[in-house]
Amino acid sequence: MLQHKVSGVLFSFMSYGLLLWFRFGNDDLRIFYGLGMVVFIALLIAGHTGSILTHGVNYILAPLMKSTAAKDPETQSVYELAVRPVLEGKCFSCHNESKAKGKLIMTSAEKFRQGGKSGPAWVAGEPDSSRMIRYIHLPLEHDDHMPPDGKPQLSSFEISLLESWIRSGADFQQKLTDYPVSDTLVTLTQIVLGAQQKGVSNVS
Repeated sequence: MLQHKVSGVLFSFMSYGLLLWFRFGNDDLRIFYGLGMVVFIALLIAGHTGSILTHGVNYILAPLMKSTAAKDPETQSVYELAVRPVLEGKCFSCHNESKAKGKLIMTSAEKFRQGGKSGPAWVAGEPDSSRMIRYIHLPLEHDDHMPPDGKPQLSSFEISLLESWIRSGADFQQKLTDYPVSDTLVTLTQIVLGAQQKGVSNVS
């Protein structure tokens, strides 16, 4: 990412310049502290753009921006209630507007539907034929395994949830009441909602 590279180089030169000023400059501390503040801002910019590369957009600010309102199954889709949080935690860091691995963007429902350079990420109703599910089940050391080695991995529960969502049609709009009560996706979503009510962020 060009912004991270440029900000990192600028931060390095500015830090060296601040060191030279500290050793050979005049005794005006106001100038020194002013330059120090500029260097600190450069550090923040370099760190923020770096976090976008490794963890996705708004990684640093996301905890502050998240809504504390409880999710409402009456108004929100199953995708928003249960599926998106899994993708956000395990997939968005590599598949976003700034870093689209395999040209697949998952942060936008429309672009997620379009798929990546290898085609659609899933086949509605057929999780076993869906590329994203096949990649999840590849050995960890395989180049195509998702998420890559070194990234937080999906739990067996999360995998089952994604498989059930695809099996049930991979719909982004349907609410909990739109599915048959016997649908496995309903059961898994209710478990997620129960965990959220207890303040548990991840379901294993």
